[in-house]
Amino acid sequence: MVNEFITKQPTDWFELIVFLIVFTGLAVIRYNNTSYIPYLLGNGTLINRAKENETVFIKNDSKSSIFLNVCFALLIAIIIKKVFLISTLKALILMTVFCISQLLMWSLFQYIFLNKTDSMSFTKKRLVLNETLCIITFIFLVLFHYLDQPIMVLIGFFLLAISILWSRVSLFLSNQLSVFHIILYLCTLEILPALILVKFIIKH
Repeated sequence: MVNEFITKQPTDWFELIVFLIVFTGLAVIRYNNTSYIPYLLGNGTLINRAKENETVFIKNDSKSSIFLNVCFALLIAIIIKKVFLISTLKALILMTVFCISQLLMWSLFQYIFLNKTDSMSFTKKRLVLNETLCIITFIFLVLFHYLDQPIMVLIGFFLLAISILWSRVSLFLSNQLSVFHIILYLCTLEILPALILVKFIIKH
């Protein structure tokens, strides 16, 4: 069981199709808006900046935002599939339920705790981080496949990416909430849902 867990699994058709979709989509986005991807890789992670011109920029690229967030969910489904050795369908269903639940919880969190006059909502800023992570995760998964690395490397990268994401969210929230509320947010809306997802996969 341990050897199966730490040994790299072969690429299947689902993984190849997702790679092709993400690569093609990034190429189209790059062609239609040459500044969008550099923006994500540069300033996109600085979600504590919500200038009006940045807000308009994100709104004008809503299709790209939706596409990259869907691709991010698909890439995470690949990671889940590889790490926990579950079926493609199960991974997709779990990620769909997980993403919808998070969107609803982020919106509720924004409504209850955060400044409602903010020109760019917390949910949109949070999704910008997913877009950035989508690009980084895609590059890593391609390298992971062709460099023939063990699955533990993939797990390490995933944990590092999640840690960076949570730190950026905390940085933004520090401008509006107390440390207690930030910890409450991370525990209830970021860490707990991920732990529930992992426990469900292991149990079933």
